Amino acid sequence: MGADILWHNSSTNETQIWFMNGPQLTGRTPVVAENGKAIFVGPPWKIVATGDLHLRGADIVWHNDVSSETQIWEMEGRRVSGRRTVADQNGPIFVGSPWNIVGTGRFGEGSDNDTGIVWYNSATGETQVWLMRNLSVEVTGRATVVDENGNAIFVGPPWEIVGVHDREIVWHNSSSNETQIWFLKGHQLTRRATVVDENGNAIFVGLPWSIVGTIDEEIVWLNNSSNEAQIWVMNEHQVTGRATVVDENGNAAFVGPPWSIVGTDRFLRDPVPLPPGAPA
Repeated sequence: MGADILWHNSSTNETQIWFMNGPQLTGRTPVVAENGKAIFVGPPWKIVATGDLHLRGADIVWHNDVSSETQIWEMEGRRVSGRRTVADQNGPIFVGSPWNIVGTGRFGEGSDNDTGIVWYNSATGETQVWLMRNLSVEVTGRATVVDENGNAIFVGPPWEIVGVHDREIVWHNSSSNETQIWFLKGHQLTRRATVVDENGNAIFVGLPWSIVGTIDEEIVWLNNSSNEAQIWVMNEHQVTGRATVVDENGNAAFVGPPWSIVGTDRFLRDPVPLPPGAPA
């Protein structure tokens, strides 16, 4: 089925889900509130990640740049079923710059503490995983990502984290245009591999292309000049296929500002009926 694509409009503050079947758009819908009405959220709030944090399909993670609050929207398809502030045992947690959320994944090694939010410190180059108990927004532990030898690892420009999924962190180098995948066990790096093309050769892609999402064995790219979105199908670190995103009629879909891709994940296909009069 592949990754669904989450868009946000910086002019109207609408958030929209594109339901995908591989590279083809099968339907699009605005995100709606608990009462079924379209919801519009803008600055100082911004979407920083998506992830299956409550084990019922993709959720949306928001961060407030003024208050430094992190909030999780628990989703049932396109509908918000609940909103909760990330907290620890002492109450709500407020974290701001130079820390930034770069993704969510699964980093635990048991049934508990399985999901996690990944933070990156732009001043120190530290990457940190916040472990969270399943079905909860409570942080139960924090761990710095360490290398193959167990030493804390610090990585800065020209490298940046461009995607996180399950136990993988995807990096891109803005100077060499190399894309690299870190494979993790818990918070420890077990191996790293450069993304290679269909023939096994290292592949280097830079501007105007940029990575806007990752999920399972897919990397989603967007061309900021042509507004083409392209999906790379992966087998671990090797590209096995590439396809341009097409609309419901099979035509290439080109979408640019004020719309931007803010996440890729798998959203449930509306298992909860919406109230009468809600957006169709």
